[in-house]
Amino acid sequence: MIRSQPTEITSVRRRFSTCRRRSCKSGRALLHRCGVPHRGITNFRRQNGNPQRVAGDKRQGAVNFITAAETSLGQHPAFQSDTRWTSNACYVGANAYVTVQTFSLDTATLTQTPLSKAFDPIYGNYVTATPPSTQTQVSRTGGRPVFLDNGNIVVVSDDRTSYLDPDTEVSTFSIITPAGAVVKSATLVSLGDQWDNVAAFKGGFVVRPAGGLMYFYDNSVISKVRWTTTRRLDCPSARAGDNLRTVRTFAVTTCTWRQGRQTRTPARFGWPPGMRARARSSAR
Repeated sequence: MIRSQPTEITSVRRRFSTCRRRSCKSGRALLHRCGVPHRGITNFRRQNGNPQRVAGDKRQGAVNFITAAETSLGQHPAFQSDTRWTSNACYVGANAYVTVQTFSLDTATLTQTPLSKAFDPIYGNYVTATPPSTQTQVSRTGGRPVFLDNGNIVVVSDDRTSYLDPDTEVSTFSIITPAGAVVKSATLVSLGDQWDNVAAFKGGFVVRPAGGLMYFYDNSVISKVRWTTTRRLDCPSARAGDNLRTVRTFAVTTCTWRQGRQTRTPARFGWPPGMRARARSSAR
């Protein structure tokens, strides 16, 4: 079990415990300089940024996890060991943006080991001299990281750069490996703001920005399906509140019309265990 605990100076720590909570240990969300925990200020824009995020690989026997936060580490002297912050003009002044770091966890000792350096998974490899349109709030952890069933990680962001679209607030994602390599660069979901509402399922993932649509992707991001949220999921068309979330255990169905009759069929990307029968039952 991994839990997030923000501190008073926007550094973030994590608490690790076994499933039966027989032991517990604290760890830091961000490490620098050969694995040294960072205990200082991470966000130059404000003291308490958007919610810190943490996600773990849910496959049996998996030990990898990822932390995410709104930070300004590209301008921090402690995180300048290479050129990963030099691709574009996001990493200047008091700008803050989505930052992640991946780790593995020794389940016997509850010791974390970094698998990557802290970096911007959305625009870290995006080369441009054009500054982001909205400063100092470049991007936010309005989205979240989620592990896919192939071990990779999709990171969804509330994006305010205008790099992918002139709109000043859109939903974007990228896919990275646990080692921090970018599998899929920044990809536009929609022109709606993003607040949480990301879930993985067998073979893919779903993102629900503001606007009343859910966007389904397979792991390769070759296939994409849009599905309108309806009263079957009780989802509003505007930005959802903290009490309404998209989770992978929904029995998702798609609706079509054939010869004047409405029929419902399961989404074609696959199902979490036990959900196919429930979907068939709810579609009757």
